[in-house]
Amino acid sequence: MNTGIRQRKTALAAAVLVLAGGTLAAGTADAAAATPSAVVPTSYHLVYSHPTSTVYTYEIVDNSGNGRGSFQWSQDPSAGIPGDAMRVTDGDGDGLGVDAILYCTPQRVVSTYGHTYPYTSAWAAGNLPERTTYQVTLILGTSTKIAASFYPTVES
Repeated sequence: MNTGIRQRKTALAAAVLVLAGGTLAAGTADAAAATPSAVVPTSYHLVYSHPTSTVYTYEIVDNSGNGRGSFQWSQDPSAGIPGDAMRVTDGDGDGLGVDAILYCTPQRVVSTYGHTYPYTSAWAAGNLPERTTYQVTLILGTSTKIAASFYPTVES
């Protein structure tokens, strides 16, 4: 970053702090008026869909309705897609990736971490006993931060 720009940003931040402190100390305004408006944290939820194929999709959506990533489960083989298989997709260039862990033996893990957006992992597949329910941990985040986690179940 340009040194001049950095110095201006530092000076501006210091001036804002001094003015906010002076307003609070003088008692001319209440504390709510002197503080910056609250930033609404991003929240996420999971949206499930089952199209006509054998692939089940769970999409991670933020509070503005934007898709951030997805998890797909293929219960039975169809049209070249393996059965008892999962994969994840990084659905947004926000710096967050998607990880999925299937709790079976051996445990299966798919991830978009470390890949450039857009990215869809390969299918992680292997035959599982039929009509058995498995838990998945689905994580939106980075290698050091979790933005959201979900725990859908899938059936083989």
